[in-house]
Amino acid sequence: MTARCPVRARPGRRAGSRTREGGQAIIQYLGILPFVLLFIFLVAEAYASVQTIETVTNAARTGAREASQHHDISRCGPAALGTLPASLTDKETGSAEPTAGPRVRAWGVQEANGAMACHVTAKVPLFTRIVPFDYTVVRTVRMPG
Repeated sequence: MTARCPVRARPGRRAGSRTREGGQAIIQYLGILPFVLLFIFLVAEAYASVQTIETVTNAARTGAREASQHHDISRCGPAALGTLPASLTDKETGSAEPTAGPRVRAWGVQEANGAMACHVTAKVPLFTRIVPFDYTVVRTVRMPG
């Protein structure tokens, strides 16, 4: 017959010390959690900024192209606003006409050399209003007239 050795805890540890290690892991997790959430928030804000810049640039191109094709600078604003999403233009769902709101403006200018310039400005949407962060995107596109 073989003798059985009783199972013992490692030297220097008590049998119930495993719960203290679990508590330490939770404290470490809670310590790093705010930094992870801040990183995720900053990435989302950067994505919203880049998306707004790209959208406003495309709207200015569309407005300038529309005005240049029809030789009518008054078509720049409505064409540019029509390409922007509702989140930027504050237009009501189901409304037929895009309207300039407090966040976005679009207008055209006939230049002296016959070129047509379409200007579009929009405020970057923020997820929070805690930090006063007024970041406005301004894009101008010129097309030959």
